[in-house]
Amino acid sequence: MARVKDHRRIGWGVIGCGGIADKRTIPGMKLSARTRLIGVADRYPEVAKRVAQAQQCEAFASVEAMLRNPDIEAVYIASPVFLHKTHAMQAADAGKQILLEKPLGVTLAECREVAAYCRRKKVRLMPALMMRFHPLHRQLRQWVAGGQLGRIVQARAQLSHFHVEYNADGSRNWRQDPKKSGGGALMDMGIHCVDLLRVITGREIVNVSARIETLENDYKIEDTGVLLFSFDNGAVGIVDSTFAARGAQHVIELYGTERSVFVENSISQIEEGTWYEATGPIKRKLPYRKRPNYQYAMYTSEVDEMNRAIMEDDAPAITPRDALIAQAVVQTGYQAAKAGRRLAIPSFR
Repeated sequence: MARVKDHRRIGWGVIGCGGIADKRTIPGMKLSARTRLIGVADRYPEVAKRVAQAQQCEAFASVEAMLRNPDIEAVYIASPVFLHKTHAMQAADAGKQILLEKPLGVTLAECREVAAYCRRKKVRLMPALMMRFHPLHRQLRQWVAGGQLGRIVQARAQLSHFHVEYNADGSRNWRQDPKKSGGGALMDMGIHCVDLLRVITGREIVNVSARIETLENDYKIEDTGVLLFSFDNGAVGIVDSTFAARGAQHVIELYGTERSVFVENSISQIEEGTWYEATGPIKRKLPYRKRPNYQYAMYTSEVDEMNRAIMEDDAPAITPRDALIAQAVVQTGYQAAKAGRRLAIPSFR
């Protein structure tokens, strides 16, 4: 890795000022004692100006102008998926450290290209899989690793929300075009579930089958999908997501030979949730106290992890390989649904 300046606050820029950046990551970034937000850029200059005014930072006229600023050491890229490759490579060319929203690219091949390019340029590339920093998810990992649940035989994660078909101006959202988004509900939301189950269980996913449907909406991506996969120890994994349901309750279910654990609404942009354990038919609620600034805490944590890596000249805890695996599971699931059979997951070394 290229050695960078070691000082108390890292200068950051943001590329893409849409909902996740504006409502979550930027507020979380500003809560970090190690972070100095210098400015933002967006493909729509008026959006950048609005966000910059609200966040009291600079609105850059272009991504190129932002990347020329020597005070910016790291960038958070939250532009639409079809721009991830371009923006990540531009940032790497400028020597910036990169926190990149998932998926890293539209296709697995594009993701591999982005990861390889950043490696050649000797810049850090950290996927923005912020749900790993949720205290409940970390506690689940500790319980599984410590054997409190016994052997995990089945794990399920579900994340869904109602997705409008058209923007307010009547245009279609770019997420509805598979050439721009890479996929529908599973690629947008299920990818978080895949990553969480892999991290919590500590197991690799070796094969997958799937069913994908477009049940309620008039677009080319799936609005509903289910992945059924095998972990490398034989345990069963299930991920299901939909854009078509209102009132869905996001869940994690871990079924073990000693006890099972159920978590409600922790897979979310906000750090919240309720969890239960059971050794028989009756569930027992477990204590959980939200962190201060829980609306933004996961985003502060992911930015601080990149800050730590920069200041200590280290690799971030979340690697490009993690994002590649999650995308490979979803993308192979699409192929499996089309083929009507289970398919093996590509290996990543």
